[in-house]
Amino acid sequence: MPSLLGQRGSFQNGLAALSFWKSSLSDRILAIYGLGIPWLKMVTQMSWRKAFMLGMVPFLIGDVVKASVVLMLAVLSGPF
Repeated sequence: MPSLLGQRGSFQNGLAALSFWKSSLSDRILAIYGLGIPWLKMVTQMSWRKAFMLGMVPFLIGDVVKASVVLMLAVLSGPF
């Protein structure tokens, strides 16, 4: 239970909530960061800059790779 209320809580709760939300991958990524960064800042009392550096920057490469793969698969699969 402490992990749901601690530093990683918003990210985990956001992922759980987004599993029921039908939207694009980019919308989900933006929503996770939109919930997670302010939560991280609030729980740890760190600056906005530090919250972005620790809560977003390390994950950007993976998010770009995921979005690129999804885009590539969508283009290769043709129209629905």
